[in-house]
Amino acid sequence: MRTLLALLALFALSSTLEAQVLKIHFTDERTAGRYKKHLVTIDGQRVLVGEPVPGGGISRNEDGSKISYRGQLANEVFVANRRDPSSVPYKITSRGEWVVTSRRSVVSIPGKHISRIAVFLPDHSLYSLGREYLNRKGQIDELIELRDGHAKASRDWFLTHQRVINAMERLQRFLASTAFPDAAEDMQKEMKRQRKVVAGEAVAQRAKKAKDSVRKVETPERLVRISKEIGGGQWPFSVQESQHVRLIYLDWIGDGRAEELLRLSETAIEGFKSDFVDPYLDEHYDDHIPEGLYHEIFLGPDDGKAYELFWIKYFNQQWGPHKEKRLDVTGQIAHRGMAPCILSYCKVSDKTDFEGYVAHQIGRGLATYHYGGNGRGLNTEWLEHAVAYWVSLEFLGRNSVTPVAFDEEKRARYVSERRKRTGGAKTPMLGTRDYFNSLALEYGVRIELLAKKNTFEIDDVDLAKAWSYYDYLARMEGKDGQLWLRAGALRARQPKSFLAEWRGDSGQIFGIEDADPFRVLDERWRQFAEREQDSSGEFRLKSLGPGQGIAAR
Repeated sequence: MRTLLALLALFALSSTLEAQVLKIHFTDERTAGRYKKHLVTIDGQRVLVGEPVPGGGISRNEDGSKISYRGQLANEVFVANRRDPSSVPYKITSRGEWVVTSRRSVVSIPGKHISRIAVFLPDHSLYSLGREYLNRKGQIDELIELRDGHAKASRDWFLTHQRVINAMERLQRFLASTAFPDAAEDMQKEMKRQRKVVAGEAVAQRAKKAKDSVRKVETPERLVRISKEIGGGQWPFSVQESQHVRLIYLDWIGDGRAEELLRLSETAIEGFKSDFVDPYLDEHYDDHIPEGLYHEIFLGPDDGKAYELFWIKYFNQQWGPHKEKRLDVTGQIAHRGMAPCILSYCKVSDKTDFEGYVAHQIGRGLATYHYGGNGRGLNTEWLEHAVAYWVSLEFLGRNSVTPVAFDEEKRARYVSERRKRTGGAKTPMLGTRDYFNSLALEYGVRIELLAKKNTFEIDDVDLAKAWSYYDYLARMEGKDGQLWLRAGALRARQPKSFLAEWRGDSGQIFGIEDADPFRVLDERWRQFAEREQDSSGEFRLKSLGPGQGIAAR
């Protein structure tokens, strides 16, 4: 193996191979066992997760469609530290250059041991995963400090303690679903210790009740009959329910996987409530999220005709004027006048990211109820997508569902244009947050323009701005931010007067006088997004004063 410390290269913000986390599959279990201290389990398969060493044998063709590796020689990979995500085997300088710092974190794999290599996290590097870990740890530290500022066992202390636990749950899921199982296990132990503090408290009991409510129920006879009509019995279904969610799934997915999907759903719902409902409840701020079943998720066959017919025959839905476009995507959402009011409908295969799909759809349902006040949908469609992305990234650390494609060509064009503006300089790969923030900062429209777009008008830049803007409001504007989003959802029901009335609400909620509140908020967001790209990874939530920040109540 060549001397690694002699390597010097640049990461680019684009999805170049060096800026992606890969998963390497081995020819058999015996071969995989040779690398057991580096293996993680992804979708039930033991794989090695890492990042290719530049010039180390792993390459990709120009359009990114194929990854190649040396079949007769060794292939070198930076591997993740399973217990400590912040331990990155290279450092990035202030000029965007990186230098290898740990040869022990490089694994050399003969090509004959490899069955295939696939992209695992296209928007991440080991560096960005470590930075994300530090960000999340910092948020937990801030919450603990905030909790300890309240009188112990007071209502505010208990509410904030539950937020600590929920933040730990998010971090644990992020660690487990990326490449750090040992760190996830350590976090699980710490969560268990923290839960003992509030074992008898009402909020904790609410969370436990929801997660323990998962159960298998009988498959409706009508679904069995219609499935036989459409597919001749080739697609048998099972059904499980939790307190808030019903999951209809093809039998081959498995009861155990389905149970975990429902537990993920309840974790996300509880975490959302603990962040955006519990701390702000008063006579003017209600909890709109139903106590009972409100969301139905259908994971059906990856067959075009079946996808069209189950929607019509079993769910009594219509495809509407955009039928061809809707049939071309893998998932739909409908808002019904009967419980469960929200229906998420998807065709799946063995390549489907089930956790990613469910997390995204749970986010859309939460947005509909929390901001719209009911299950009839939002006219502010950017907000529905923004919450879906936020829930996915917060509870999984990834998002795999999007109404438009963040394709390689767009990424390459974006990077090329960015380099021209920066005199050819490259930018380190800092992860999904930074990619979205950069895209939004460079090309995003102002919020009042984004708020009027429908799903078929929204592009990838709009999605980046929607998520980044929502993340700013969630982290920095406290209750005022939530009231402002609810006001926007309410005003959007009257399209002609929407922006004028929402602008007036904005000034009152944030106390902005003698200025356009939309412009002021956009500038606040911009400052947040630019700071979030700080490469130190030491991002901390700030209390900005009354009505702002995580500490504001």
